[in-house]
Amino acid sequence: MRKTATLVILAALLVVEGCGAKAVPRWRTSAFNYLEQYKELTLLGDTRSADLFFAKALEEIKKSGDLLLLGRIYLTQSALRTAIGEDSRNPSYEVVAAAEHDAANAAFYRFLQGSPQSTDIEVLPKAYSLFAKALFNRDIAGAERQISLIADPLSQAIAASIFIRTFGPREGVFLKAAETASSRGWKAVLLFHLNGLQDFYRATGNMAAADRILQRIALIAG
Repeated sequence: MRKTATLVILAALLVVEGCGAKAVPRWRTSAFNYLEQYKELTLLGDTRSADLFFAKALEEIKKSGDLLLLGRIYLTQSALRTAIGEDSRNPSYEVVAAAEHDAANAAFYRFLQGSPQSTDIEVLPKAYSLFAKALFNRDIAGAERQISLIADPLSQAIAASIFIRTFGPREGVFLKAAETASSRGWKAVLLFHLNGLQDFYRATGNMAAADRILQRIALIAG
């Protein structure tokens, strides 16, 4: 059973009470598989195909009528959008949250927008705890340091995007996130950080470095 700190929905989907006492309902395994496809395609940058798998996963979750899980699948969507540099706000999640509040879901949603509260840190996935604390305290150096210490690659990519959106461009954050994305083959994440890095170098007058990054982007973007 794989657990990803970011995609909190996946662990919940695979919970089976007892040691093999019950078969896992088909909707759970189907939802998990569809979400895995959605995740990989989103990180690669194939958003059209990814959206199809997300819709399939959503239909499976709706079969359960479980609003907690429904909220989490939308949070999964927000988290992946964050990883590739898109807006984390999600009106669909907000509708579900208005119907059934969940403290952990609400904390994660605020975190994705770079606005965690002090009480959120206790209920966030543990991979983010120290980063979220630095974020809450507006500790820029501490937040950057914690990104490098996040072991899960996707959680690290999401934290890097939150950092940039909250504190602005940072060479070290771009470089670390790009390195991680490159090693995983996450083209959309890589291009987001390379484009940010190119803009950073141009803004700081390092035209030679900016041109090297632009050349790299041109070679891999097509």
